[in-house]
Order: sequence, then C-alpha cells, then structure tokens
Amino acid sequence: MQNFFPSLLEEQASKHSSYMNLPEPASGETFTRLVRLPFKGRETVVDINSCGHRYRVRITRFLSSLREFTLKKTNIGEFGKQNIIPPSIEISSSYIEAETPTVRLLNHLEFNDFSNDLEDDKEADHFFLFHTNSKDFVCRGISNPHNKKWPEDWILMINQSYGLELYPPRRLVYQAT
Repeated sequence: MQNFFPSLLEEQASKHSSYMNLPEPASGETFTRLVRLPFKGRETVVDINSCGHRYRVRITRFLSSLREFTLKKTNIGEFGKQNIIPPSIEISSSYIEAETPTVRLLNHLEFNDFSNDLEDDKEADHFFLFHTNSKDFVCRGISNPHNKKWPEDWILMINQSYGLELYPPRRLVYQAT
C-alpha cells in the first residue's frame, strides 16, 4: 500500500501545508481538515478549529501543482540525486463566528458516516477528511465524488469548503502550468 498514489499525494499535502492545531484531549474543542486534491485545479487544505466562541479558518493553497511534484518525486525516489523544489504555498487564516453556515453544518455532520472510496488513479480527484472532537477522530478519503451519485455528505462538505476558503485574505496567485 506504500505506492498507493492518493496516500502519497495526501502525505505530501500534509508535509507542505500548515500545522494541524489539534485540541487538547477531552477539551470539547474540534478540529476539521479537508484536503482537496483535484486532477485539474488548485490543491487546497482547509482547516477549521474551534477557538473559544469563534472558529479559526486556515487555508493552505498550493501555488504550483502538488501532483506534479509528487509524481516527479516518486519517479526518482525519495533519495534521488535531482533537487526537486517543493511547490510554493500560501497560508492564510482568519476567525469566523460560530453562527456561520459552514460552522453550523460542521457541528451537525456525522463524520463517521463519511465513506472511504479511494482509487489508485493518478488522474482522479482525491479528497481527504480528518475530524476530531477531542475525544474521537475520523479519517476518510474518496476519489471522484462528483462522478458518483451516493456521497452526498462528501459533496456537501466539499462545496461548503469553497465558500469557507473566501474568508481569509489572499496574497498570492496560483501558477498554472
């Protein structure tokens, strides 16, 4: 399973994105991470964690293709002689109120009901979800959810994340290749 492409891609996204601000155990605080790795488009990591009566949104945007970087790195091996430059990133954050529609949605979603359905396809859209309520955690992944009729929870979460991404200010621009 070590050469399973979605896992390699998610590993690189985690290595190069902002840190996970996990809550203290049994604190009642929450943390949710959605990793969006589309075949075409901007790879993005959306983090949201409770912070008192507010929530912090942290967005990691890959400004060049993480997928291309992962493929190059995989082709030459972890300790290859070529120097491969990791993708540029932009990390932005802001606070939002608990009454925000996306926050209300996150508080009502049943994360255990999200399905795992990853495909070992280098040209698929891959999405990963991590959620903890400081007592339990859930990790899930899915490939090409928009091509399937059944993963409504995934589609809802993904679509809401695009609106959530607009809260923190932007400073840099994606470099299309």
